[in-house]
Amino acid sequence: MIASGCIPAHIALFTVYEATREKLSSSNNGVLASHHAAICGITATAAHDCILTPMDVIKQRLQLGCYEGAVDCTRQIIRTEGLSALFRSYPTTLAINAPYGAVLVAVNEKVKSLLIPEKQDGENDRSFLLPRYFLSAGIGAACASMLTHPLDVIKTRLQTQDCFCKEPPVTCPRRMATTAATTAIKAPKYTDFITSVRLINAEEGLRGFYRGLLPRAALSIPGAAMCWGTYESVKSFLSRPS
Repeated sequence: MIASGCIPAHIALFTVYEATREKLSSSNNGVLASHHAAICGITATAAHDCILTPMDVIKQRLQLGCYEGAVDCTRQIIRTEGLSALFRSYPTTLAINAPYGAVLVAVNEKVKSLLIPEKQDGENDRSFLLPRYFLSAGIGAACASMLTHPLDVIKTRLQTQDCFCKEPPVTCPRRMATTAATTAIKAPKYTDFITSVRLINAEEGLRGFYRGLLPRAALSIPGAAMCWGTYESVKSFLSRPS
């Protein structure tokens, strides 16, 4: 499901990014200020997540093993909970991803302005400068990962607690043996954002908010470098005078 949503989601990401960038830079003599770059990152992330969130909901429901497939899952969600159920987690997802997108784009634009001159003369200069697109995007992802990782830790704690289907069907692997077993389920440890912050800080201190930072950075840095670096490289080649 995520794979099928990535292409339209990234189309929306870069389309909204370019539209917002052009609008904000035109009001500042073609120069994109850092806070404007952050706004571009937020609006682009909002468009991206609007498409990918329903796919992620279906993916997570399928991982519980309570549906026969993606079509069955989508049909049952819409029938029993309404279309809005597919977007229920969108505000929370955006609240977490928007700061990441803002920092990523703002740092990427700043580093790119330092590493890559506005005017590029000749094919050799282009070939020399293109790797810098990947470098600037990687640096942006590194900064974004470091600054927003506590939000990701809280989201992960909230999402990965033990959860069970209310009335698990026969095909559900988490089916309870008896009704008594179902009623014996403990209340979740992390109930909301504020409670999660307090518990993590009390039990683990500041260090707890940065657990898993290196693996996340190792995943996000090359991912952002490939995504934004490829986009900027292709855009550079397409804008080359014929």
